[in-house]
Amino acid sequence: MKIVKFRNGSILTDSELNFGSDGTVPTADNVKSTFVSGLSTLNFTVDPNSISVAQKVDTATTALTTTTVAVGSVFGLTFSIIETFYPALVDSKSTEFSTKAKNITDQVSPLYRKDFNFIRMEIIIFRNGSILTDSILVLGNLNVTTAQMKSTFLNGLINLTFPVDPNSVKFTRFYGNSMPPAITGSLSVIWMSLLFSVVFQFYLKT
Repeated sequence: MKIVKFRNGSILTDSELNFGSDGTVPTADNVKSTFVSGLSTLNFTVDPNSISVAQKVDTATTALTTTTVAVGSVFGLTFSIIETFYPALVDSKSTEFSTKAKNITDQVSPLYRKDFNFIRMEIIIFRNGSILTDSILVLGNLNVTTAQMKSTFLNGLINLTFPVDPNSVKFTRFYGNSMPPAITGSLSVIWMSLLFSVVFQFYLKT
């Protein structure tokens, strides 16, 4: 699932769900029914009358192989890169954003691959100050603490080619074992939307 954009009213959320071409693609009604049935499990409020699902079929002849991955833990990671912020980083579709995001994920991901059953890291947004970076890390391991995640990141700073302010590093558990109940009430809508997309079903294309 990919969040495309947020719009006013209250917060209208446009998203896309991609399914494999193995003959099990659900109908729009199936998708809507599944989503509506799961509303009671979400800790953000959705107006059921606002839900609209439209199906778009990809007619490309190249088949995609998909593998369902069991998600154990999801963490939010925020840190500040000590570099000058530039406006092009605001646009997630810009070349500058893509280049910066790839550089970060290519260097941070290996820190977690060995011991944490790492699945993926995604850069969500860059903000001014110097370059504040909001990201999400998805792991297969269930029993991982924020302290372990932070310690691994801080110990790996020496291996990164971009300078990070160690005092700016903050991890927040969004999903996994012993998630503090207090967190759920304070998460922003954008983080909760991303969390829902991960828990709903996580596909890796190979």
